[in-house]
Amino acid sequence: MMKAKKYIPEIKFLEKKDFIPSTIVVKGILSTKIDIDIFSRYLVITHKFDKENKRIRLISRTRKGIEYYGPEGSIVFVGYKKILRGMRTGAMNNMVSIDLQYGGKNIHLKLSSNSITSVGTNSLEAGKKAVNKILEHISDTRKFLEYSNSLEAESKKNNIDWLLKYLEKIPQGTRENTILKEIVFPENLNPKFLTHLLHYYNDHEDLDSYKKHLYPLINSLELSEKIIECKEYDIFNSVYHIQPIMDKNFIMPLNKLAPFLASKGVCTSWHNALSEGCNICFDIEDTKEGLNHEDKYYKHRITILNTGKIRQSSPTAKDEAYKYYRGVMNLIKEFLNESDIDFKDYIVKDLSYEDIKVLMKTKKN
Repeated sequence: MMKAKKYIPEIKFLEKKDFIPSTIVVKGILSTKIDIDIFSRYLVITHKFDKENKRIRLISRTRKGIEYYGPEGSIVFVGYKKILRGMRTGAMNNMVSIDLQYGGKNIHLKLSSNSITSVGTNSLEAGKKAVNKILEHISDTRKFLEYSNSLEAESKKNNIDWLLKYLEKIPQGTRENTILKEIVFPENLNPKFLTHLLHYYNDHEDLDSYKKHLYPLINSLELSEKIIECKEYDIFNSVYHIQPIMDKNFIMPLNKLAPFLASKGVCTSWHNALSEGCNICFDIEDTKEGLNHEDKYYKHRITILNTGKIRQSSPTAKDEAYKYYRGVMNLIKEFLNESDIDFKDYIVKDLSYEDIKVLMKTKKN
């Protein structure tokens, strides 16, 4: 009797043009060190309010991201240590977190004393553009601070004192743009200076907090004398989510795939029958030089999930990442075609994730 032909699930190879990352981490190295405490306080941001004039906040520790509200190119959050300006309710202690409305989406970036990192684009060029937009904001802020430094301390104090007294008469919760439309500056004051100061009004819940923000400007702030720009960019990570198996009811037998990959000399990690994924990694070919890369281990890290999906994390440009994607796909194809496993036993329907775990446990041998 002729042996029945075994079932082999269909797999799909992506062409390079269709191999598109979900996100890329792009870092731009600054030409000079900057004081991030100063820029965390004085970058101008745009606040968002709902129809009831309540400030829109992103709920902390949720997976929901910040939506695109516009205007294009505006910053809607700056956070550093206890400084929280805008939509988020938490921030890091070692760098400035920034949310930029750019390219019709919200892009999250991180500013350190010597770099700007974009973590919310899906291409190197888009990451560069986001970094350069932050550089524009930094340049605009620097120009204002240089202008502020050029004014006499007594003049600045008189302007700030008048502004605070004026705001005491304004109903609490009045927006900055409403005040700017209605305010009339006395002739003996500096409207350019005062108009910029009002951009920080919505950063604060009360006048006392606003006052503490403004008074450091009376004294000259220490700024770098050099032009701030980025001449060097690098990809620190790119993440791809891939569905190579066409049969959505197929469950990958990781307990058999892992030893197969190991037999091919691939660095493989698979913990037990209940593991969600089989992890493999390869050394990168690109050499990353400079202080930013010291004591860091860069690998192409690829996880094959029991659903058959692949999650790839590559700290390189697309060409090299694609090369290793193709290599892994060829190994999966070889495993499916040459092993003596009857893969029809791994076709399941209407099973929960817990049911799948039980299935994999019973088939571990």
